[in-house]
Amino acid sequence: MPAVLYGHKTPSGQPIAVDEADVRRLLAQGGVGRLVDLDLGEGGRRIALAKDLQFDPVRGEVIHADFHEVSLDEKVQVQVPVQVANEEGRAKDGGIVGLLLRELTVECLPTAIPEAIAVDVSGLAIGDVIHVRDVSAPPGVALLDDPDAPVVNVIAPAKAADEAEAEAGAEGEPQQAAEGASED
Repeated sequence: MPAVLYGHKTPSGQPIAVDEADVRRLLAQGGVGRLVDLDLGEGGRRIALAKDLQFDPVRGEVIHADFHEVSLDEKVQVQVPVQVANEEGRAKDGGIVGLLLRELTVECLPTAIPEAIAVDVSGLAIGDVIHVRDVSAPPGVALLDDPDAPVVNVIAPAKAADEAEAEAGAEGEPQQAAEGASED
């Protein structure tokens, strides 16, 4: 499969070929943002991050990959998925946990890239919000997103709001009908 390697030693981009089975394994492990060891034959081995995968729009198969070469002793910036944790420990108030940011931008050494950033929602109730500043990053990992950006919130179920509106509407309908009847 065609691919491009750019970055640390190859800023302009070097066309390479990668094994499709290896790319499928990479996808199974989470895909983009994963650290990989590329064996370029006579070109040697290179450590890189999977940066972008392009898919065939009809078959859904990967048709191209971009890799960004990194140095293991230099920090990188990558997107890491957010994972809601301890939802079962949250209050039984009927609230719905909403994930507002699916990924966070982190800076760390390539070997310290977390698979996900866990956000503990166990103490939240309806109306509560966790912002980026409230999220705990693993040691050696810095969060780069706006500290005031909301990551997770808890909202009242929409059904309860719809029922309240329906009740208010039902109470107003007979009055309107009665008023309309008296005008004729």
